[in-house]
Amino acid sequence: MNAQADVGTLEGVFRTLLVLLVILAGYRFVRPTSPHRLPPLVSSSAYIPYVGSAIEFNRAPLKFLRECHRKYGGPFRVRFMGKEMVIVVGRDDFTPVIRNKALSFDPVMEDAMKSIFQCDSKEPELRFEDADGGPIEDEHNGLWHRTHAQYPPLLRSRTAVAGLTARTFRFVNDSLWRLASEQGGRPQEVNLFAWIEKLTFGAVLRSLFGECSCLGTVDEVFGVYGQLHDAFPILAAGLPPFVTKLAAGKQLEAYDRLVTKWQRMILDDDQQGMADACELINVRNGDFERQFKYKVGSSGERQERAALLQAKFHASLLFGGYTNTAPTLFWMIYYLARDPRAWQAVYDEIRRELGDPDEGDVAWTSADLDRLSVMDSALTETLRLTNGASMPRVAMTDTTLTFGHGASARTYDVPAGQHIMMVGVRGARVADEVGDEEFDNDADEFRFDRYANGKQPTGARNVTPFGAGGFMCPGRFWARNVVKTAVALFMINIERVEFASEQAGPLEFDLSRVLMGIYRPVGDVAVHLHWRSRADRVAGQ
Repeated sequence: MNAQADVGTLEGVFRTLLVLLVILAGYRFVRPTSPHRLPPLVSSSAYIPYVGSAIEFNRAPLKFLRECHRKYGGPFRVRFMGKEMVIVVGRDDFTPVIRNKALSFDPVMEDAMKSIFQCDSKEPELRFEDADGGPIEDEHNGLWHRTHAQYPPLLRSRTAVAGLTARTFRFVNDSLWRLASEQGGRPQEVNLFAWIEKLTFGAVLRSLFGECSCLGTVDEVFGVYGQLHDAFPILAAGLPPFVTKLAAGKQLEAYDRLVTKWQRMILDDDQQGMADACELINVRNGDFERQFKYKVGSSGERQERAALLQAKFHASLLFGGYTNTAPTLFWMIYYLARDPRAWQAVYDEIRRELGDPDEGDVAWTSADLDRLSVMDSALTETLRLTNGASMPRVAMTDTTLTFGHGASARTYDVPAGQHIMMVGVRGARVADEVGDEEFDNDADEFRFDRYANGKQPTGARNVTPFGAGGFMCPGRFWARNVVKTAVALFMINIERVEFASEQAGPLEFDLSRVLMGIYRPVGDVAVHLHWRSRADRVAGQ
């Protein structure tokens, strides 16, 4: 009897496997074809249901992109975990995508607000109202669009960020000295990336929101953001909710506790607990307060939900202001510290153009920072080497894209809802940077003065961490000012960065975050920070 049962079990398993193979074969060979003219589909995406090319891409992302570019010569389609997108890596193929007004970045950000920050900005109960209290019925009525509309007058120009830049000087300087160690003149031993993360986070948090003591200490809030950032690849993947909760439940719980605390601060404290916030946050807080009729001690359901959404918007702004700024600042200081000539050239320019920040009531302005042409060149060079960002778009309506010219032109149909991703990272293309006039067989090297003559890189294809076209990062001017302010204060106060051990080569990039922003380093680097004495700072030594 047992033998017969075992045989029956094996037959059942065999039949199940056979049915699965038939289903897979049917998916591969019998599935309906699209009526659209679409870019070629990568073979692994065609053969592996749902997962598509995810495993192959994660194993070696730059190699995957480079080989696809070599094979297909232009845009190609991939499937990752049930989602299909068109990837564009050819540098000259960006222009048709950027110029097509049917392709928008807004749906990408709205999805990110939902998946990463657990924030649905289109809840019908929270639609904005007109002056008479009636609903505003238009396609851009969502809270995301309304709050995003605050950026142009307050962030999107060098003039607009003047006030925020002055605040940044104050809080970067304060954050720097909070991290300074009293060691009797001895060098301070730190892990450089972790140290710069804390410096950047404290400065960005307080520049935007003021002290916000009800949220906890800067270190406590930083700890939550560290967890959120660790879970970022999972949250951004768009996985089914139950999978996301299994993989990142602990991080999401910490985030929920933070935004709930922020919600209570908004409803229970005078000036929503942000009396010393920057103008952008004051404008946003005022809009929410007027629209949803907040007052201290508000407890209505609509106010509670609106305040929670407001807290999540604030949390997303803080994440955006910090998450790429910290690694950019790290890499710039790291590269300068490895090149004594570069360090000295940037330091000399700082002393010449900015002077001593301890002399009188000084706060560097955007105009002051704009004079730092050598530093600006070093920053652009840092971004060129460390950019791991992509530029996603979604088709809002059916449209077409034509790549190339003449007989070699290729025209593809782009149906509404199609995701397109432009990838400008180094190493993702065949013959990367060949023919670019600013390189002379030194594209892999950090050359601090490569752009010191004011000439910009040859097109958006080389430096794209802030996006391109009509959907560039709204905080790009402030982000550059944060980095330049921090580098200047760092170099005025710290004479040199001594590496604790000799490295065989430069730190490697963490490619697990490719397409998500500025690369983070693999591991960290131990250094000794040699602080200048007060007398040396004044003397400019």
